[in-house]
Amino acid sequence: MTDSSTPEPAMARLDNADSLSFSLPAAALHEAVAVAIPRSTEPPADPAFDAFFRSMLNGSRDCIEILRLDGTLDFVNAHGIELKEIDDFAPLRGKAWASLWPGDARDLATNAVDAALAGRHAHFEAACPTARGNLKHWEVTVSPVPDASNGVEWLVSTSRDVTQRVQMQRSLDAALRDRETRHQTHTALAHAEKLEAIGKLTGGVAHDFNNVLQVIGGNLQLAAQHAREDKALLQRLESAHEAVERGAMLSSQLLAFARRQPLEPVAIDIGRLLHSCADALRRTLGDAIELETVIVDDLWNTLADRHHLQNVLVNLAVNARDAMDGAGKLTIEASNARLDTDQTREDELPAGGEYVRITVTDTGCGMTPATLERAFEPFFTTKTDGRGTGLGLSMAYGFLRQTGGSIDLQSAIEQGTTATLHLPRTLEEETSAVDIASVPVTGGTETVLVVEDDPDVRATAVDMLAQLGYRVLQTSDAQSALSVLDSGAHIDMLFTDVVMPGPVRSVELARRAKELIPSIEVLFTSGYTENVIVHKGRLDPGVALISKPYRRDALARKVRAMLRQKETPEAPRDAPDEPKPLRVLIVEDDVNTRDATRELLQLLGAEVSAVDHAKAALALVDSHAFDVLLTDVRMPGMSGIELARVAKRRQPNLRVVFASGYGLSIASEIDEDMTGVALLPKPFDLDSLERAVFARTGT
Repeated sequence: MTDSSTPEPAMARLDNADSLSFSLPAAALHEAVAVAIPRSTEPPADPAFDAFFRSMLNGSRDCIEILRLDGTLDFVNAHGIELKEIDDFAPLRGKAWASLWPGDARDLATNAVDAALAGRHAHFEAACPTARGNLKHWEVTVSPVPDASNGVEWLVSTSRDVTQRVQMQRSLDAALRDRETRHQTHTALAHAEKLEAIGKLTGGVAHDFNNVLQVIGGNLQLAAQHAREDKALLQRLESAHEAVERGAMLSSQLLAFARRQPLEPVAIDIGRLLHSCADALRRTLGDAIELETVIVDDLWNTLADRHHLQNVLVNLAVNARDAMDGAGKLTIEASNARLDTDQTREDELPAGGEYVRITVTDTGCGMTPATLERAFEPFFTTKTDGRGTGLGLSMAYGFLRQTGGSIDLQSAIEQGTTATLHLPRTLEEETSAVDIASVPVTGGTETVLVVEDDPDVRATAVDMLAQLGYRVLQTSDAQSALSVLDSGAHIDMLFTDVVMPGPVRSVELARRAKELIPSIEVLFTSGYTENVIVHKGRLDPGVALISKPYRRDALARKVRAMLRQKETPEAPRDAPDEPKPLRVLIVEDDVNTRDATRELLQLLGAEVSAVDHAKAALALVDSHAFDVLLTDVRMPGMSGIELARVAKRRQPNLRVVFASGYGLSIASEIDEDMTGVALLPKPFDLDSLERAVFARTGT
């Protein structure tokens, strides 16, 4: 080396690798970074200094790479070759260093090179596979190496393998997430167990408590019917009954929080509901609070229990009124909402759901974080004694969850509170609201069978119905009720408690009653349904329920509305009488034959009753008029022929058709003086059945 001002090519020779060369800075050799023996045959100016840097580069545990000013790779130290699992460095020399990084890491590498060319140190972390495809994580520093004039002569990249650290961190993060998930799961499980415990407690208490309230309230109303002339007494009786209703509301709110109240969801237009509730809400809020309602166009319908949803809105309005201390503004907004997976997971809603969103915002005092955390707990309240039960928000929470929606609160001190309700969307058309309370209270003369195990509750119900003019039968359990139904007594309605002791459940009683008397109406009553007629929080389809405690007026309207469905409107006086359908009683012990014959006769326009034995048939003969008795001959107990003799004594004009697999041979067993009899050999077809049953004369 003869001139130190001329850059001298230098080489870094690695174990089992080719010679790698790069230009040193234009500086004296003892001031430059010498990493290899110069190519010149002259010895280096300072062999010890050169050996130091050679040892530093090749002994480093990091990957050190030398880059040219154009960003291309020129050198990799020995350990770098090992770390990056490079078998042959030659194809990599001269390639753009940033291009060796994948995806987003390439942008980081490019930015680092640009920063180093500008004279700055650059740092980044990124993942990059080795030459053999093994993914490693690197902590990278790219630094400029200045020349004599403080420009940049070349670049040095130092990459440290931090794969183990990244993997350990990821394992730690995963463990922390798992712990958080377990904590959330444990919290949710504890909440669910608390909810279940409250549900069981309130269910048991509600049944007995509501029975007690029913007896008290029922007798107060019965007493009021005898005290119409004494206004002072009537006022006291009404005040007492208002206390009963407050107790009933308390029980209902507990069941709502536990998600065990029976709901009757219908398709609701929320916009129409809010408009109809506006006047009532304004009366609740008072003149000093402004009410604003904002409803978007094309608002979706939702599926919810109208009565309970109105209660939720009123409770939120009452809370807002108290928080605003009687003056402020309440804004209710209704809009459509499509919630994504993260939102629905946070609110425990079905992923990707469509909901109707209602927000209720007040300008009140707001809640502290501690109060907000406990807001949905039952009996928790910040109001002074006597101003609140602490069940309004818990009832709203339970109702929304049971409906398949959610409720969320946001609040800040001196800024107010916003309650956000999400209710599931329905594609059903709106169900018209029926104001049953405006229907006049009327009674009737039909027969009602009351089934109730509590003697006081039963006596109250019987007296209420009797005062309304109904003929009332009563039993204390379902088994006894079946005996009454089997007796043939004419019964128009079965009014039964849901939860009763004994081997026959109320739903089985209702099913059997419908079999015995197809036209019978069934009305259930209960203080707690115990999932007997309520599933997934909703009344089973076709089930009618009046919850205890009920008012006399509410019972009267419910019973009359159900029985009115059976009433046939009277024909105009000048209209000709329409022919009445033939009334046929089928008696057949084989269920398949009985059901098939019933369907055939109904197809022919007959009005059909069907039973499986003679005793049940005679019970019906005692309570109903029939035109034709179609009976099997050979049956357990009383035979069809004996049944026909008894039935004709009770209804002399009754025609009899004997259907038998013995064919015409049974004719010899029939009394000669028995008139109006036809024989129908089995098996028979529709034509032969029609000829036998609809014939005007018999053999």
